[in-house]
Amino acid sequence: MHWRIELFGGLRAIYGSATVSHFRSRKTAALLAYLAFFRGPHPRDQLVEMLWPEFPVEAGRNSLRVALADLRRRSSLSDENGMMLSLPLLQLDYGTIGLSREVTTDVTDFERAVDEARRALSQEVRIAAYERAQSLYGGPFLRGLYESWIPVEEARLEASYLYALKALEGIYESLGDSTRAFELAQLAARLAPQPQEKSTPTKRRIVSKKREKAVAPQEDVATPPQQTAPVPAAFTRFFGREDELRELGALLLKGQTRLLTILGGGGMGKTRLAQELALRLDRAVSSNETEQFGRVLWVALADTTEAQRLPEDLIKILNLTVNTAPTSSYLQDSIARFLRGEVQQQRTLLVLDNFEQLLPNGAPFLGELLERVPNLTLVVTSRQRLNLTGEREHRIEALALPLQTLSPAYDEENETHWNKEQLAILRESSSVQLFADRARGARADWRLWPREALTLIALLHRLEGVPLAIELVASRAGVLSLEQMLGRLPQSLQWVNSRDSHRPARHRSLHAVLEWSLGLLSPQDREIFARLSVFHGGWTLDDASAVLPDVEPDVLLESLQTLRDASLINSEESGRGELRFSMLELVRQIASESLSKEQHFQVSQSHAKYYFQLAQRGATQENDYHKRWLWGSTEGSNFSAALDFWAHTDLECALEMAAALWWYWIFNYHLPEGRHSLGQLLNNPQAQQFPRALARAQRCAAYIALLSGYYDEVDGLLHKAMQVCSLEAEQNEQATLLNLLGASAVVRGDKEKARELYAQSLTLRRKIGNERELTIAINALAGVENTCGNLETARLLCAEALERARRFDDNGAESWAYNTLGCIAFGAGNLSEAREHQQRSLAMRRRHKQLMGQASCLQALGDTEFQEDNLELARTYYQEAFQLWQQIEQIPKAQILKGKLELVAQRMAPVNSQSFTPPIPNQN
Repeated sequence: MHWRIELFGGLRAIYGSATVSHFRSRKTAALLAYLAFFRGPHPRDQLVEMLWPEFPVEAGRNSLRVALADLRRRSSLSDENGMMLSLPLLQLDYGTIGLSREVTTDVTDFERAVDEARRALSQEVRIAAYERAQSLYGGPFLRGLYESWIPVEEARLEASYLYALKALEGIYESLGDSTRAFELAQLAARLAPQPQEKSTPTKRRIVSKKREKAVAPQEDVATPPQQTAPVPAAFTRFFGREDELRELGALLLKGQTRLLTILGGGGMGKTRLAQELALRLDRAVSSNETEQFGRVLWVALADTTEAQRLPEDLIKILNLTVNTAPTSSYLQDSIARFLRGEVQQQRTLLVLDNFEQLLPNGAPFLGELLERVPNLTLVVTSRQRLNLTGEREHRIEALALPLQTLSPAYDEENETHWNKEQLAILRESSSVQLFADRARGARADWRLWPREALTLIALLHRLEGVPLAIELVASRAGVLSLEQMLGRLPQSLQWVNSRDSHRPARHRSLHAVLEWSLGLLSPQDREIFARLSVFHGGWTLDDASAVLPDVEPDVLLESLQTLRDASLINSEESGRGELRFSMLELVRQIASESLSKEQHFQVSQSHAKYYFQLAQRGATQENDYHKRWLWGSTEGSNFSAALDFWAHTDLECALEMAAALWWYWIFNYHLPEGRHSLGQLLNNPQAQQFPRALARAQRCAAYIALLSGYYDEVDGLLHKAMQVCSLEAEQNEQATLLNLLGASAVVRGDKEKARELYAQSLTLRRKIGNERELTIAINALAGVENTCGNLETARLLCAEALERARRFDDNGAESWAYNTLGCIAFGAGNLSEAREHQQRSLAMRRRHKQLMGQASCLQALGDTEFQEDNLELARTYYQEAFQLWQQIEQIPKAQILKGKLELVAQRMAPVNSQSFTPPIPNQN
């Protein structure tokens, strides 16, 4: 038993009953196909240049190694005991690659059979050889692969197959076997219909049968020619969406729907997906691989702008002729008779491309057509749904993007080096493949150099995986580098266009795409859409109502529905019991440009006021940590846009908003962003004009500096703020600043100073009476009393903090108190009690998504388990804590955890066991 490679109808590797038909990537499949078709050893670099021409040589070699590894893995068949069942598929020598000599292919056997039939002297041998060739042809050569050498060979083999069919038909015709000749004639006609060829008796019988089934001559009917509305050939390669194609193909071939609508915004690739789907189904029909459809038709409707003209335009596009002055009903009857076809059991698949401009009035015509033609299946591309009974929607999404977390290594000369796995991930990204292919179309010598890979990743993310945007930007590869492209995108999108005359005008620029969609909206919806572009990152219905107060609630709701139906905005669950809307950043940028300066200022001001209020609500939301986290996780871009507006129009408001946003930057771990924004505001010379707002912003900046590890900045900022508060006699603000000064003393190791400052803060808090802030001050003092060795005082303070936290349902203060109690128990040697308190604190902090608190508890639990020599459990706690400190960019604390993990590793390795120092308990 040996390997057999089948190339007709798609690529398959067969060994006995085992079949390998799925590969790691198309390039891997193309490699196997090339080796199977062009036998003999091939130089490795020749294969690299052919399959990965867009990458540098070394990157291409890495790709080849990954592909070979995948082929070896998939062809290594073994039984349940691990014993090898299969012989080797590949023959690898130094510098060359080929297949084992024993490997056979269906193409080789097919060509041998045709050649044998041509050279045969006896008719019996000739018939047997042609029949063998006919049975071996399993469909188009390497269907689904699109390497440059494949179409030529596909055409040659198809011509050879057609020759065999016609030769065999002629033989059976001469022998009087009209049934077999008729079958062969049908196969040949379906493969390559030729109206002008010479008539034969068999063909005359086919025509006769058709005439018998035709309607009576006196009835006026539409008469189509041989080829009507074929699926247009693709001029460019198709990338990605293989899962979608398989899903949609199976849906249609199994007859699970008669109306499939491919939905999506402009430029998402609806037409290209439908075209690829139709081409594959058409090939399946031509090669007799499916009986579900007898023909596949394609109708482009972009130029049909009025629903009442739809029947008339369909008559023209389908190339039907009518013999009387047509009425609308007559035209519909003619189309229905044509689509029913000559064989009722033979289904027609009709693809209607670009239907959105014909809605809603054009939809009933399609519904009636489906009722009158039971053997009809429709595939419709549209930017909005048809709202017909039985409609199956498929909403097309953006292409997959490479992970932004991919990071290369750097050598001494700062050159980037990607490992094999990273390169494979990068190359397999459909958005990278699309960009590289279109860039090479603009500049034949274009290559993706390793040092530019990060720029390309950033560029593709900026383009949000929108296929048209990627194509248009890549078409500028002849005049712009990747870095130049990325730098120009935020400034303007006017340059993102194409001069390709084959591309429809509405797809030659991103502006044209959006204008096409907007042209289908009412003036009111267009205006609302433009004003909604003020939102960055999304909005809810309540947000939109607040920012657009002049729009009636019912009108706004209907407009949002219209915009979503037109695929201009998206909606998803927000996690707050309501839907959240969004638009692509590219769309938002273009929509924003349509506003006048006055309109833009007015809506931006309304937006900034609303998010200023939301920031202040978050700052005073005493106990609802979950709500703060939800706001912070969804509204970050809106907060940043509002803060930027105030920074350019009202500095005092900007300082006040920045001070109020402390919870967003801290609870959502955007410390670098907060540090940057506050730094710009505090360095503005005009900020001194607003001392109270400046003091609050300085306090916020000090808090962030403390958490970020910039300890040398903290006290200076706090003392400046304290001067203003002393003059203003703001005791509440003074207590907060004293608390932060105490925290600063803790990190500097001055425990007594910290104890003094925390005590002063607590005294002020008791005088003011703010319960939540008082509980914070008690917890802070309890922690420093513990580090000073005053365990009983610390316990009493923790008990008071717990009682207050439970009374006012303050989960954050309660979890903090349990964390401190755990540290007290650890210091006293009561490890069981320490574990219980820390686990209770951890559970509460997990529930409220307090990542910093979780990391603190996990570290303390790791210390406890380490002390009891439970090293595996200690390592588990330390590892999770280490990941959390890294996630929230607490690098100094992550380094401490790294040291603890190394200590555990030393303890777990008996050979390296040495004396060690127990970890210091963590407290926060």
